[in-house]
Amino acid sequence: MDAEAGVLCQSGWCANTGLIQSIANKDVPVYIDMLAHTSLWEGIHSAGANAVPFMHNDADHLRKQVKHHGAGVIVVDSLYSTSGSLCPLTEIVEISEENGCILVVDESHSLGTHGPHGKGLVVGLGLTEHVHFRTASLAKAFAGRAGFITCSERFSEYFRYESNPADFQLHPAAARYCRA
Repeated sequence: MDAEAGVLCQSGWCANTGLIQSIANKDVPVYIDMLAHTSLWEGIHSAGANAVPFMHNDADHLRKQVKHHGAGVIVVDSLYSTSGSLCPLTEIVEISEENGCILVVDESHSLGTHGPHGKGLVVGLGLTEHVHFRTASLAKAFAGRAGFITCSERFSEYFRYESNPADFQLHPAAARYCRA
């Protein structure tokens, strides 16, 4: 994946929901392509963040939304399973960088099929240094049961303690009942 570090998760769903829940909150607008995977929408909901949808693969609409709502997180799929369309990643990267946004790309459907040696569309387009996080389900081209996130080494440690899907501790409310 040509990434500094990565986090293995129970599934692609957990990777997506956990990542968004870890990097967004009620004060962070999350710009999401209208055809993005449901797990990304669920991550926004879990974070209590403000979902700001943009028309499918419409970079101009995304640009208008970001100008209106300010810097935040941009979330796209590199290859949309519902339509088979490829994301205009080069344009999305430009918008992200022009506006100081974090960029998340779900590579679940391009990993194994696009890019050199199946490394995905982000690597294939030479954009690894411009995409902050990539997620993928290993249940697609690899027919496995797991998901992952590419990230910095520092973030991988943060994710272990911040992400709900990665936290296997007893919930504080449950702990109160156990003591009763």
